Amino acid sequence: SVAEDVSQALKTKIFKKEHYLIFQQLDEMAHQWGEAAQEDDLMKEETEELWENVIDCIECTLPERHYNKVMYYEKFAQIFVKLGKLDRAKEYFSKAYAMAIKVVGPESLCQISKELARFADSPPETVEEMLARYSASTKEVNDMLSYENDEEALQIIDDLQKLHT
Repeated sequence: SVAEDVSQALKTKIFKKEHYLIFQQLDEMAHQWGEAAQEDDLMKEETEELWENVIDCIECTLPERHYNKVMYYEKFAQIFVKLGKLDRAKEYFSKAYAMAIKVVGPESLCQISKELARFADSPPETVEEMLARYSASTKEVNDMLSYENDEEALQIIDDLQKLHT
């Protein structure tokens, strides 16, 4: 299989997994296969193997603390939810949360960390549940950002503008 060939090539060091072009190609392949794997159990297994190689490449190419790791760990968690591998999903939501704390701050200061803490504590069991939770989180962020109708926020802005004039 293609996934086995990729794994073998990386093991025999024909290609170095540290090389960003290998990472980019594996990432692209895994995304394409992930779409096709929804209906095909064999492709799901191969897709998981490709994602394992992407994960390995990320660990080798990015520094220990890097924001892209947050995004990829969260992406891997989402993919594992899609593949029905809920233990792996929890593992990667937890990794994303742990990395988010290191690179963007604790949940008390950062919405991303707060959201990932929820997913790490209680990962979604279905794609539908995951989408609903992301939708609710997006609404929460939008509500926090919409201060146009918030009289207190408008007063603070007005007071700040008066100080600078």
